[in-house]
Amino acid sequence: MSTSPIVIKDPSDSGAIASRRGYNFQDFIAASFAITMLYDKDIKAIRCEKIDDIDVIYDDFTEYVQVKATSGEELWRLTELRKLNGSKTIIQKSLDSDKETNITAKFRIVSTREIRRELKHLQIRRSLRTHSSERERILKSLRVFKPHKTYLSINKNGIEYWVDNCFWEVIPSAQDVINSAQKKIHQFVNSCGYAVYDYEVENIYFDIIKIVKSIADASNRTHTIEQKTLTNTELRNLISDWLSRIVEDRISTKKVYNNDKEISLSHLVDEFSECQKRSAHGFILEYARGQFRYNKLVDNLFEWMPEFILTSKELAEMDSTECYPLWKKTIEEYQLQSNNTNKKEIISEIILHMLIRFNKNSQPITGMLYINSSLGTKEFNNVHVVHNKEKNHDELWLGSAFYTKTSSLDELTSSFAAFLYNKLDPDIFDKNKKKIFETKDDSHMLPHDIDELLSSKATITNFIERYKILTLFVYDSKELESGFIEDYKQKLSVEVSKVFSAYCDDISALGDDEINKIHITAYILPLEKFDMLEKTFLEGIKKWN
Repeated sequence: MSTSPIVIKDPSDSGAIASRRGYNFQDFIAASFAITMLYDKDIKAIRCEKIDDIDVIYDDFTEYVQVKATSGEELWRLTELRKLNGSKTIIQKSLDSDKETNITAKFRIVSTREIRRELKHLQIRRSLRTHSSERERILKSLRVFKPHKTYLSINKNGIEYWVDNCFWEVIPSAQDVINSAQKKIHQFVNSCGYAVYDYEVENIYFDIIKIVKSIADASNRTHTIEQKTLTNTELRNLISDWLSRIVEDRISTKKVYNNDKEISLSHLVDEFSECQKRSAHGFILEYARGQFRYNKLVDNLFEWMPEFILTSKELAEMDSTECYPLWKKTIEEYQLQSNNTNKKEIISEIILHMLIRFNKNSQPITGMLYINSSLGTKEFNNVHVVHNKEKNHDELWLGSAFYTKTSSLDELTSSFAAFLYNKLDPDIFDKNKKKIFETKDDSHMLPHDIDELLSSKATITNFIERYKILTLFVYDSKELESGFIEDYKQKLSVEVSKVFSAYCDDISALGDDEINKIHITAYILPLEKFDMLEKTFLEGIKKWN
C-alpha cells in the first residue's frame, strides 16, 4: 500500500537506534504485528522506527504504536501520561505521528506493566466505547497539563481525538509475545498444508525478528520508506520460500531406510562351519493348501523393490504416503535398467536385498548400480552397512545373488567361489571400493564409520573382521519338483545342508589364505519353479504399464 506522508523534516533516528541496543521487546512486538498480517488481510504492511516505534498500515487507517517496556511492579497511572519524557509527553509524541496526508490515524500503547483502573477505558475496543464518565475523567486529568489543552497534530487532531482512538495493550513479558507469535505461525503453516516441527517454527519466527529488527535499525536518513516497510505480500512470499527450503532440507537429510517392512519367507535352518567363518541360513516360502504362493512372494518383492531400484536421494524426494508416484518412478527406473539384464538376476538380488535388510537392520549403499556392469561381468550388487552392537563398529557387507533353475547345485556353488576369488583380487577390489565410496549418500544414512574401510589405503587384511561377504543361492529344488509333500521342510533342511557343505568345500578349494579368514554367509532359498516366480513377477510389472 503506498502512502504519501508530509515530510516536514527527516526524523532523526540517533535516539531511536541508541535506545534499541541490547533491547529486544520492541522487536518481538513488531514481529507479532507482522505475523498478525498473515491472519488479517486488512493489514497491508508494517513500518519499524519510521514515524512511531511501529506503524501498522491498514486498508483505511494507520495505527501508530508506542512500546513501553519499563520495569517495575507499579501500575501505569493517569498522571504518567502528563509527565514530560524529554520535551514532550507520551501523548504529544503519539499525536506527532498523525502527520500523513489523507491517512486516518489511530494509536496504540503496548506496555509490560499493567494499568490502573482509571485507564481501563483505553482497553475497551474503540468501536464499543461511549462518552462515559471514565472517558471524561481521563480528558479532565490530561487537560490539567496546560500544553495538552491546545496541542494539535499536523492533521489538527488533539487530546480528545487521542483518547478516542488510542488502545492500550498489556503484554507482561517477551516470552508471552514469543509464545503467542509462534503458535500463530504454527497454525498458519498448518493451514497452508505443511507439517512443521517446533524448532522449524522457531527458526521462522526468529527470521521474522531479524527482518523487523533490520528494518528498525535502518537509518531514516539513508533508507526510503519502502526500505523501512514490510508488506503483507512480502512476508507471505518469504514464508513460502522458507517452507520450501525446509522441505528441501528435509529431503536432503531424510533418512530413508526404515525397518518397517516384513518378509514373506520363513526361517528353515541354520548351518555353521567348525571355524565359524562360514554360515548358511535357509529360508522357505511356505505352502498354503498345497500351493506354492508365488503371488505372496512377488507382493513382498514389490514392497522392497523401490529401495533397491531407486537411489536414496530419489526415495527422499518421494512422499512415503503417496504410493503411486513412488511406484511410477520405481517402474520407470526398473524398465530403464533392466532392458539388457536377466530378470531372474534382478529378482534374486531383490530377494537378497530384503533378506539382509530384514535380518541385519542394514543400510543399503547400492542396489541396481552394478547389475548392468559396463564389462558385462557380475558384481557385488548388494552393498550394505551393518552395525555390530557387540563390538560397537560398522561392517561392510558385500553381497551378490546366484541362481539356477536346474538342480545343478555343484555348478551354483562353484560359480560363487570363482566370483569371490575374482572380486577379492586387490586391484579389482580397490576399484569396487571407489565405486561404493562415490555412490553412498551420507545425508540419507544414519551416522556410520565405514569410510575408513573404503579409503584408498584400506585392505581386506587390515579390516578382516569388518568386511563380510554375503551370497544368496536361489534354485529349483529337487525335493519340490513334484510339488507339495507333507515333510517338505525336513527334506529341504537336508538339501540346504548339502548346499552349505558344497559351498564350504568350493571356497576351501580356492586355497586362498585371506579368503579363508573372511566371514562368508550364504542365504539359501529353494523354490518349486523359478520360472513361475519370474512369470508372476513380470505380470505384476505389466499392471503398472
